[in-house]
Amino acid sequence: MGKNKYLIRTPSNMKKYLQHIVCLLLLTSCFLLLTSASAQSPNAINYQAVARDAGGNPIANTAIYVEFKIWKTDPTIIGGGSVVYDETHSVTTNAYGLFNLIIASGSIVSGNFPTIPWGSDLFFLEVLVDPDAVGGLPYVSMGATQFLSVPYALHSTTADSLLNPPAGSFIWKRTADSVYLNTLTNRVGIGTVSPTAKLNVETIVGSEDALNVTHKGKGRAGVFWTNNSLNDSTTLISYTNGNGNAIFGINEGPKGHGGVFAVNNSSSGGIGLVGSTNGTGKAVFGYQTGLGYGGAFWINNPANDSAAVAGLTDGNGPAVWGLATGIGNAGVFQISNNASAASALYATTNGTGLAGEFVGKLKTTNFQMTNAPVAIGDILTSVDALGNAAWAAPPSAPPPAWLLGGNTLTGTLPASPNEWIGSLNAADL
Repeated sequence: MGKNKYLIRTPSNMKKYLQHIVCLLLLTSCFLLLTSASAQSPNAINYQAVARDAGGNPIANTAIYVEFKIWKTDPTIIGGGSVVYDETHSVTTNAYGLFNLIIASGSIVSGNFPTIPWGSDLFFLEVLVDPDAVGGLPYVSMGATQFLSVPYALHSTTADSLLNPPAGSFIWKRTADSVYLNTLTNRVGIGTVSPTAKLNVETIVGSEDALNVTHKGKGRAGVFWTNNSLNDSTTLISYTNGNGNAIFGINEGPKGHGGVFAVNNSSSGGIGLVGSTNGTGKAVFGYQTGLGYGGAFWINNPANDSAAVAGLTDGNGPAVWGLATGIGNAGVFQISNNASAASALYATTNGTGLAGEFVGKLKTTNFQMTNAPVAIGDILTSVDALGNAAWAAPPSAPPPAWLLGGNTLTGTLPASPNEWIGSLNAADL
C-alpha cells in the first residue's frame, strides 16, 4: 500500500498509523462568530485547521472525520470537567490540507449548543480526528484549547452580567419590545456619574440639547404624569438661570395650541395655570405677533358661575390693566348672548373709593344709575361741590298768572298799589 493510504487498523501498528495525522490547532479564524441577516449573534462558531502527516506535509484532498467536544472546566486536570456538547463532522480537505467546519452544525452526539451557559464557568474545546473516511478507526484527541473572549459574544444574548449582577449594581431586563431598569431605587445618569433622579441627563459643552424627544406619529412626544392622588408635588418643573424661557411652547401646525394647561377633575379647586414672579416682570404675559388674541380666557361650562378672568392684587397697582399703544381699544367687554340680562361691565367696591373712574370723555347709548329710589321724571342733580349727583324730583312749577277759558281771561295781578282781581270778557278788550 502507498505511503499515504491509511487502511491498516491492527492494534500492533495503530500507534504508528496515528502518528501520520496531525491536526494543527493554529486556527486562522477558529472563534469568529458567524454573521446573519438579522444582525443577531448566531449559535455557531467557525473552525478552520490544516491536516498534516507526521512529516508535516498537508493531507490533501482526503476525507476525514472530526469530532468536537466542549468541556466545562479543564478536561486535562485530575477529575476535571464534563462534556456539555459533543458532535461529529465528515469533511474533505482541499489541495492544501485545509478544511473548514462550523461548530454546532455537525451530527450531535450529546448536548444542546444554544443552551451552553458560557458565563457560568471556563469552557474548553477538544478536537478529535479519525482520518478514515469510513469512520472505522477510533477518534484520537488532538488536545484541548480554552475558549477565550470571542465566543462569549454568544453570551450577550442572555447577558448574565446584567441578569445576575454583583451586589450594588443595577438590573436591566428585556421583554419582547422593551428594555427597562427593574429596580425601585436605582437611577440612570447620562452625562453625570451622580444622577439625582430616575433619569438624569446633563450636558455642559456646546449648544446641544440635553434631551430631545421627537415623535413622527400621532401620539404625544412626551408625557409627564403623577399617578398618585396623595402626591402634592409638581408634575413638571422647568428651571433656567439664563436669559431664555423656562418653558417655550411652539406650534407650527394649522390648529393646535402652543400650550394647554387643563384641570380635568370636576371636584378640583386647583388652578389650570398659575403665573408667579418675585421679580419686576409679568407673572403671565401673552404676546401675539399674528392676527389672533394675545390671551383668551374661556369657561366652557354653562353651569359655572366663576369668573373667566379674576384680577387680584394686595399691592398699590391695578388688579387689571388694559393698555393699547395702537388704535384699538384698551378693553372691550361684550355679552354676545341675546338672552343674557347680566352686565357687560360690573364694578363694585367695599372701600371709600370709586367703583369706576373715567378720565376723559364718556360716551354711551344708554345710561342707568340706581343708587337710590327713582321715579319717572326725576332728574340727576348735584348734591355737593365734589361732583356727586343723585336722582331727585324736579322742583314744583308755579301756577300760571292768567288762565284763558273760552272768551274769558281770568287771573290775579301781583299785589301792588294797583292790584286788581277780576275777569275780563273778550268783548271788553
